[in-house]
Amino acid sequence: MNKLKKTLLAFFYCCSTFIATAQENEPVATAPRYVSKKGFWVVQSNSNTPTSSTVYFYTMNNRLLYKEEINGMRLNLNRNKVKMRLKRALEKTVDAHERGELTAANDRIVASVLRTK
Repeated sequence: MNKLKKTLLAFFYCCSTFIATAQENEPVATAPRYVSKKGFWVVQSNSNTPTSSTVYFYTMNNRLLYKEEINGMRLNLNRNKVKMRLKRALEKTVDAHERGELTAANDRIVASVLRTK
């Protein structure tokens, strides 16, 4: 009888420590690398004209900063490379806007970043 009590006590102790350690290590959700902390981008396209898209850049306050139409290029948003380039163009645009330099000379920002190798 004494051996049974010790075995049950050891079993419950092991179960309680396993449950306690399993709850401590909850995964922390991190954003993917292509998500910027400065703002976000939206791509509007049409399945009838896949080589024509419109890219919008917004601040984190949902304020439209920049809009560019991309013609003659299909944006494959399943590729991380394209998403990273859109992030780079977004951050360039936000930085230029913060400096007050966003003028007509900065047009075609997205096209220039997407065409780089």
